[in-house]
Order: sequence, then C-alpha cells, then structure tokens
Amino acid sequence: MLMQFLREPGSSLAYYKRQAEGTDELTPLLRQIISWSVFAALCLLLLSCTSHVDSRVIPGSFTKGELTKAAASGDVKRVEALLQAGANINENMSSHEHDYLTPLIAAIAKHQEATALYLVRNGALLYPTYQGHRPQELAYEVFGESSEVTRSIRKLQGGN
Repeated sequence: MLMQFLREPGSSLAYYKRQAEGTDELTPLLRQIISWSVFAALCLLLLSCTSHVDSRVIPGSFTKGELTKAAASGDVKRVEALLQAGANINENMSSHEHDYLTPLIAAIAKHQEATALYLVRNGALLYPTYQGHRPQELAYEVFGESSEVTRSIRKLQGGN
C-alpha cells in the first residue's frame, strides 16, 4: 500500500521518476521545501562564520586605547587583529607629557607575558619610558631575568 501511495501523482517518488523522464517540473510543495532548505543552509553557514567575527576588526573601526586594553588583558588574538587592521603598536595612552603608556608597557605591567612577547616580536618600541622605567626594566622586574620577554628585549637592544 505504501509503494502504491509513493507512485501516485504528487508523491516525491513519482516526482523523481517523472523528472528523470524529463516530463515534470517541481511541485509547489517541493519548491517550497527546497527554498526553505537553501535558506536554512545559508543561515547555518552565516551562524558558523559569526563565531570568529569578534576576533576580526574592520580597518579603521577601532578606537584609541583599544589595542592597549587588549594588550593589558592578554588577548593576543585581539591584539593581532587590531594590528592587522592598522592600530598603532606604539599608541600612547598616558595623560602626562613625558610618559608613554604603550601596549607593550601595559602588557608587561599586567603580567601578560605572551602578549608582551608578541608585541616585542612585532616591532613595539623599546625605548619609551613610563614613570621613568623602560620596557626592559619593567620586564625584568615583572617576569624575571630569564623570561623570554626580557631576553628578547635585551637581544633587540644589542645585548646578550
């Protein structure tokens, strides 16, 4: 009885048989099902893409200080995205004329070793001072002499 139903006009089996013969177009129901399936597939694709959107930054769409905040919080992926979008690796967030609160100094001050190392390896300036201390001195105090950040800064400055 089921096979007889499936062979009747309007059933999907009858549709596929007629389509193979080239004698039938899509039924309104199948057209609706296919359009909803395509719509659902597109929605799922878009949803899967949005899980990574927060780590991307549109060029020029960031605010001053955003890189320093990301560095201080230790968000290396966000720091990388902001730099790729054109953020200034040496932005100064200090309100004092002769102080430089750069993303590197903020990362070191907040004990974010991986972020500090990323900034050093990607060209952060090593000579600005914050409250009289340079990044190398701060890294030595925070991470110690044997830390990779301290060694990388020393190496870039021509030391051993």
